[in-house]
Amino acid sequence: MSTHVLARHATHLVVAVFIFATLAACTSREAYDRRVQTWVGSPIEEVVDSWGLPTGQFGYDDGSWDFEWTRRWWAETLGNTYYEQYCTTAFHTGPDRVVDSVEFRGTCRSH
Repeated sequence: MSTHVLARHATHLVVAVFIFATLAACTSREAYDRRVQTWVGSPIEEVVDSWGLPTGQFGYDDGSWDFEWTRRWWAETLGNTYYEQYCTTAFHTGPDRVVDSVEFRGTCRSH
């Protein structure tokens, strides 16, 4: 097999792996979103019982609250380069301390 053909096959393989990883990440984020949205309508105490103590909580003048959980970890790329990743999930409650919305940022995914 010629060098040109090998290079073309290698390029196709890299593109295929990239597309697969991208699709898997999207699917995983969507699954995470579906999972955390199930907490809407629950008392925040039930979230704390399941998730443990939040890494941050913020009260507002109107009596509402944000409760945040942040998880950090190191990931390895090809070539043995490490980089930090994180997932922060925030549960918003009204004065009644019932979850009315959930949002997240970072590399959040369902396992």
